[in-house]
Amino acid sequence: MSVQGVDYPACFDSREQYDEWKVSARICGQSCSICDDCTYLYRHQMLRQGRCNSANDLWVYVKRSTKEAA
Repeated sequence: MSVQGVDYPACFDSREQYDEWKVSARICGQSCSICDDCTYLYRHQMLRQGRCNSANDLWVYVKRSTKEAA
């Protein structure tokens, strides 16, 4: 979401919280979206607050392939 300079998903409370999720996703080593890690209860809470947009899930971490040095 990019609203008034905010460049993190609305379901996160801060840019720092989103950055921490990205670090964790990178450590996991698999491609995933923020919705993959969301719990039912949190999603329901975010839906009620108008902060969940899982139908338009653009917030993903894509694992980059690594090439071995020759």
